Amino acid sequence: MFECALCGVPVKKRREHVRPRWLLDRYKNDGPFTFYRGGEPIPYRSGVTERPQLSRVMAPACDQYNEGGRDCNGWLDTNFEKPAKEPVRALLDSKPVSGIAAEAVARWAVKTLLLEQHSQAHEAELPHLERDAWLNLDNMLFGMRATGQLPPELSLWCTVTSQEDLGPDTPDEVVLLPRLGVAGQATAVFQYSAIGYGMIDGRQLALQLLHHPYVEVEHPFEAANLATRLWPKPPTTLDPAKMPTLNIQGTRRWNRTFCMEGAITDLDSIRMPQSALHRRLVSSRITLREPEPRGLAA
Repeated sequence: MFECALCGVPVKKRREHVRPRWLLDRYKNDGPFTFYRGGEPIPYRSGVTERPQLSRVMAPACDQYNEGGRDCNGWLDTNFEKPAKEPVRALLDSKPVSGIAAEAVARWAVKTLLLEQHSQAHEAELPHLERDAWLNLDNMLFGMRATGQLPPELSLWCTVTSQEDLGPDTPDEVVLLPRLGVAGQATAVFQYSAIGYGMIDGRQLALQLLHHPYVEVEHPFEAANLATRLWPKPPTTLDPAKMPTLNIQGTRRWNRTFCMEGAITDLDSIRMPQSALHRRLVSSRITLREPEPRGLAA
């Protein structure tokens, strides 16, 4: 027995395809696909490390037949999967998307990366794999289901990568993410997830999602005009054909942009960016979030 990832009611099975069927069908027999952890390939159920198609990730979500449930499976389909299906396909075909289509892609990518980090998510072809679940993710997902809004304090970036030797100069910078000590509250922890999807032209659309409580984080690749922030403010138009393509070295640097090994740092120290303590413990890319103006809704 499991609990629905979005409302908590008991469910018997993991019914939600975190990677939807229409995406899995796109990559059918399009491998080899290899899952890595710590630089080492992880064997699939069969014992081999390569598989001809993208593996399924399942998460528990109630449906219309669950007593006490809210049909969270149907809600995900209506609010995320269906609006994003054609725009995501277009992007992977290296075609531009604009307006509400770009927002639908961003919302879908955030939802997908969040559910992949759920403690009860299951990689069907890697049954013994221990997943790196995000802390307090239930609170984020329950709030998302209750309000219809994505959890706050999230940023999503995308870029286009390749295994080519030629490409633009890229930042060789690691953003050290601290754990924040906040007076009277539990330590606030940054959390990070990433994924990439192959495009029709052989390149890859790479996504990075960061949960950054209390602070704002500037992505070095965004600052260098080599990545686009998709959330919380989706671009007017997203056109993979016009985005810079990272070469193999740039791709490696992109993949190591964020380091989760930062020390516990008092939140007040971020208010003093010139201090020696800040320079030693906190990246200059991290700044304190400006408070919302009084009288205005957050």
